[in-house]
Amino acid sequence: HCYERLSAMEYKAREYWEARLRRNFSLSATGHSGFSLGYNRYMYKLKAKKLTQALMRYNINVKGARVLDIGCGTGFFVEYYLNKGARAIAGLDITDVSVELLSKKFPGQSFHRLDISKEQYLGVDKFDIINAFDVLYHIVDDGDFRSAIKNMAVCARPGAWLFITDSLRPELGAARHVRYRGLDNYKDILAQEDIDIV
Repeated sequence: HCYERLSAMEYKAREYWEARLRRNFSLSATGHSGFSLGYNRYMYKLKAKKLTQALMRYNINVKGARVLDIGCGTGFFVEYYLNKGARAIAGLDITDVSVELLSKKFPGQSFHRLDISKEQYLGVDKFDIINAFDVLYHIVDDGDFRSAIKNMAVCARPGAWLFITDSLRPELGAARHVRYRGLDNYKDILAQEDIDIV
């Protein structure tokens, strides 16, 4: 436990991700940095495939939807949702580099530097879909984790869908910038926000 506390204190999320993305603005930076770009492209294709399966399984129509992409990184899921016909996408990221580069790449969409674990997105629109792929397990502090989910819930319109990825295996989290949590952690917090797990 002493190691975990020390690691959490040493990890400064914004500085960590800003440096990582400025060095290499690619799926290797937002994905698994220990593997090749080809491997990471393949892993992102698998993520997109699973997301497509979930959309089909629950008959979720992206066409015309408002999407909030939390941790938009290099814009992989921004492009995914635009290709599926989303009406508008707001991307939130903890880094300036993502906001700068994605604003140029997707000029019709809105991007904001924001730490969802510390701040609420104050845009006027509520969202039909909230996407947080590979984000919440990078919030290593439990209080910040709870705040992130509360801040996400504020952005959701009634009937919205939240897509969250996590291993749900706490024993796997060894890196200072990773803290996997079990399903029970999610169940309690999501229930408090009237969010059902499907």
